Amino acid sequence: MKHLCILFVFTASCFYAAQAQSTVAKLPWAYYMTMTNNCNSADIVLLKGQGGSVNIDDKNMGFVKELVANASAERIQSSPAATIMCLKDGKEFISGEIFVKGDEGVISFRLDGKEYVNMLSDKGMEFFRSVMDL
Repeated sequence: MKHLCILFVFTASCFYAAQAQSTVAKLPWAYYMTMTNNCNSADIVLLKGQGGSVNIDDKNMGFVKELVANASAERIQSSPAATIMCLKDGKEFISGEIFVKGDEGVISFRLDGKEYVNMLSDKGMEFFRSVMDL
């Protein structure tokens, strides 16, 4: 019985360790919806390739929803390819770092000291590859 108990504790520990190393929680739904539906503008600063910036105004904010998938992902361990800041009525609502490596891309947000990671959509990956020569 003692060996069975030790085996159970070991298996449970391995399970929780594997979970901790997998995907990070995605941006909470209320923040995601506000970012994609209520922000008035966004600024993207490109840090790789030739650099530069992209400003997205109110009438084109739907583009942000096309870039960011509402799905969690693993954080990519590399330097950021870009940053994004979404503004609501002229004030920063949320900002994040964009990481692209190979065929994967994610956006890492920090809220109250906790990290949230969302996948880039296929359109987001296509956009960042095209503007940064990735």
